[in-house]
Amino acid sequence: MLHLFKLFKLYVMEQNQQMSPEELDAKKKEMLKYYKDSLPYLQAQIKYEAALAELDEIRVKRVRLQHEFAYLTQAPEPEEEMPKEAANPSSKKERKLKTE
Repeated sequence: MLHLFKLFKLYVMEQNQQMSPEELDAKKKEMLKYYKDSLPYLQAQIKYEAALAELDEIRVKRVRLQHEFAYLTQAPEPEEEMPKEAANPSSKKERKLKTE
């Protein structure tokens, strides 16, 4: 309640209006009624946002599982055969330097 009063006091100061204590009391009650009336909508929004967040988490898990499944089910890459020269290093040809 004190928080509402501070907000309202700032609003009044901005408007450069002088209010009587009765007017100020009526305005506080009006503001409190507005916030209380807005609560059902805000609570519905909280449920909605929580459901969206849960849906996003489920989607992330699904994509992660699909990625892992694709990685695990992919065929292993065939090993390339080494050329015969590289496989047998003792049978190297002698290299000669180029002469000009």
